[in-house]
Amino acid sequence: LGRESVHIGLETVIKPFVVIDAERGPVWIGRNVTVFPHSYIQGPAFIGDGSLLHPGSVVHSGTHIGPESKVGGEIDNTVFQGYSNKQHNGFLGHSYVCSWVNIGADCTNSDLKNTYGTVRVPINGCKIESEEVFVGMFMGDHCKSGINVSFPTGAVVGFCSNVITSPCPKFVPSFSWLEGS
Repeated sequence: LGRESVHIGLETVIKPFVVIDAERGPVWIGRNVTVFPHSYIQGPAFIGDGSLLHPGSVVHSGTHIGPESKVGGEIDNTVFQGYSNKQHNGFLGHSYVCSWVNIGADCTNSDLKNTYGTVRVPINGCKIESEEVFVGMFMGDHCKSGINVSFPTGAVVGFCSNVITSPCPKFVPSFSWLEGS
């Protein structure tokens, strides 16, 4: 949809039954990308060179997927840096995921409080008012999460951390290893 606003790079493979919807903004798909069947991409969106979208992926508007990344499930309005993986089902919304991150199967983040109020984000030990209603999670470089981890609204996971316990706390310091309850 909106074919004039769709760019598909060289050597990119778009399998059957993929919907690319550029009616509300451009869709840029880089070189050597593979998009498997039954995926949906809504613009504005960017998918970097060498990335892979698993079958049934849903990429909503406002999403940036960096190079050499593998994604699946539902991603909404999220910056997903390069060389990172979220290959399985689960929701990732209004978030920022740095490079070399691996998000386990069926992980989900909340990007909206039950009260529909604005979200406070923990920064340097203080909860800072974002003045935004939709805020997902922030995950630093080289982080990993286990299977079925739930991330709260406005969560911050520091650099080189592993989160295996669920639900994840609102703040995880850098170089942490969280497991068990």
